[in-house]
Amino acid sequence: MRQELSEIASDQTESDDWRRAIVYMVWGENFIHEAVRNASSATFMGIPLVLITDSASQGFIPDKHPFSRIQLVDKFRSKDWLNKSTLWDHLPEEYNSFLYLDTDTVVLKDVSFGFEQAEKHGIAASQATSYCLPSHHEFRRIMLAFGLPDAGQLQYNAGVYFFIRRPDVEAVFKLYQEMAYTLSEQFSYRNKSNRKIDQPFFSFAIERLNFNPYTLSINYCYRGLDAEPVCGDIRIWHSHHPVPEGVNQYQYEKSYTNPRRRYRFGKSIDMLPIYQEL
Repeated sequence: MRQELSEIASDQTESDDWRRAIVYMVWGENFIHEAVRNASSATFMGIPLVLITDSASQGFIPDKHPFSRIQLVDKFRSKDWLNKSTLWDHLPEEYNSFLYLDTDTVVLKDVSFGFEQAEKHGIAASQATSYCLPSHHEFRRIMLAFGLPDAGQLQYNAGVYFFIRRPDVEAVFKLYQEMAYTLSEQFSYRNKSNRKIDQPFFSFAIERLNFNPYTLSINYCYRGLDAEPVCGDIRIWHSHHPVPEGVNQYQYEKSYTNPRRRYRFGKSIDMLPIYQEL
């Protein structure tokens, strides 16, 4: 399987005609409204915005919205975040290069580089805040059951990622969906809304197929939750907390050529004490 996927990937060249789209997959009134509000931040990219939603949520879409296309699904497979693993099944046919965004994302800067890397490598994504896959709520139990070692493998964030239409990428998404729905009961963790989550199964599919995505910096998916340091411009803010004022306005310290900032729950945390300790 690994050799076959490698051969498939090598067949696609950089000369392909890339037709890009930014995609949101949403259900329920609150998330429809959040998608409409935050998708407006991406209009400056000049890339079509696609909203994928179910028939039951169609009535929550306002007359004025930023989307180029509304893709209706009769009924999603479940009411959990596991639905996100079915994204491939609902993609509009006229596009072949995608950026998937959760509804709590705000695009702050040009993200063309992410598309470009996905068009070379198949998938481009940033590490999750909980970046160690085996340690993510004891996910190692499932990994070990499938013969994968507890080796500190990277967990990617499944709320922001770039990808293209290609058979080896499709294989990742199909396995992602299969495992999310067949193994979720064995993975006992649920989020604060008591919903089953899909994120670790995205990275698990990548690991099982030995797929090698391009790893973007956290600037393409900055969560602003756990005070993780960030340097350079944040390109996609990924948080239910509002974007802090002046988030990309910073000055270089005299002794540091790489100015870092930290945010916790959307609030700025002074980095000066850390500089002084160094």
